Amino acid sequence: MQNIRYENTAQTESENQSCCDEMSYGEMLSNFLGEFVPGRGRTATCAGIAFLFLLLTLLLWAPFGWEFYRRGPEVTGSALPKFSENQLSGSKIRFVQRLPDGTLTSQKPLWIREDLAEDLFKRLVQSGKQLSIYDKEMIKDVENALKEMFWIKEVKGIRKFYPTILEIEVVYRTPALLVIVKHPETGALSYVPVSSDCRILPNEQKNFPISMDEVAFFPVFCGTVPEKFHETDDLICPSDFDGYPLPPSLIPGTPWDREKFIRDAVLLRNQLGDRWEKFGLYYLCLEKVSESKVQFCLVTRNGSRIHWGNFTPAKTPKTPKKSILNSEKIAELDRIYAQENELDNPKRSWNFYFKTGNSTQDSSPVTESQSVGE
Repeated sequence: MQNIRYENTAQTESENQSCCDEMSYGEMLSNFLGEFVPGRGRTATCAGIAFLFLLLTLLLWAPFGWEFYRRGPEVTGSALPKFSENQLSGSKIRFVQRLPDGTLTSQKPLWIREDLAEDLFKRLVQSGKQLSIYDKEMIKDVENALKEMFWIKEVKGIRKFYPTILEIEVVYRTPALLVIVKHPETGALSYVPVSSDCRILPNEQKNFPISMDEVAFFPVFCGTVPEKFHETDDLICPSDFDGYPLPPSLIPGTPWDREKFIRDAVLLRNQLGDRWEKFGLYYLCLEKVSESKVQFCLVTRNGSRIHWGNFTPAKTPKTPKKSILNSEKIAELDRIYAQENELDNPKRSWNFYFKTGNSTQDSSPVTESQSVGE
């Protein structure tokens, strides 16, 4: 009895092993899931497949599904989906400029009081352009809009990030000079800021909140000197000048380079660079040396005068042999500053004149300084 029972059991296990070899993958999955899901058969199989599908969907959603939701289908024009996550706005635009040490900063110059990001955003909206960060034409649209913004001198780069940020690296227009002008009807003096590329900048109080008595905080071009300029050695202030004629247009961004003296004054200011502050310069003006000859004169804050002579920015085939280039005059001033450690002194003032060397071998400029007072 026991032997028969043993033989039957062995035969049953052998048959079961044979059945497992012939079992389909679906039946194997059903049997496997049956250990975890109550009941066996098709119900367990469907539940397992649904569980695996859900798991696979969750795994693929992060890299693929969410990206597709953000971007939408690859379409252009008005059909581009407008999801709030990838739509541009003024708060998502960031202007940066590169400092001399190479770092980027979002801090604007003090004279730019406008919200440039909102200005750019409004220009894009008014032009009817797409504002999706994934719009392939966005960079081109932004470049075109920036050309109309007079504070932007040069665009170094435009970069898009997600979450949506549009970073624009620019070079701002900086005021090279404040030109003192006189109103032809009222006779009142005011100033017009001119950029380093000789374009008119806005002179509203929000940009340059200064009065005529405070223009010394910026380099100033005063126009032709009054008669008393040569009659006294005392300091003549910009408010004592008659000013320069008004430009043809005061619209910001308008070039003012057709006026020779304006163009040359801006060029000289650019060449001086940070020496303007180091030398203690106050303003730049025009002085008549004869009926037909006018030259620049630089005046320091304590009244010293640098009589510039002929304005010769660069050597050309037509340049007279005895002419001294601007760069040579600046180098001579650097030499004097290194020797004296100053070009401006409250206790005394000087008159500096440039002339060529006496010998034919030495054509370097020589500066004659005349001490006016002690």
